[in-house]
Amino acid sequence: LLAAAAVEQLQDITAADDDLDYWRSLGDLYALLNHPDMAEQSWRRVLQTSPEDELALRGLGLVCHEAGRLTEAAEFFDRCLRTHPWDR
Repeated sequence: LLAAAAVEQLQDITAADDDLDYWRSLGDLYALLNHPDMAEQSWRRVLQTSPEDELALRGLGLVCHEAGRLTEAAEFFDRCLRTHPWDR
């Protein structure tokens, strides 16, 4: 219930397209609320501005994995590991 209220508050904010914290947070909340399609949209928006964003790549990898899109998931995880090898 608290997460749902947080999503509503975030949706009310008019965020700039390049506000990465906003889009990351929205993606995390959608994932928490089991709305993978909306989480995916938010994280893809992050990648439009920051193609190597670790949190967005990891989130997209998880969403794709859970949806059975294993090849796509592997591509996101691979990109994440290549760009952020110290976080293995």
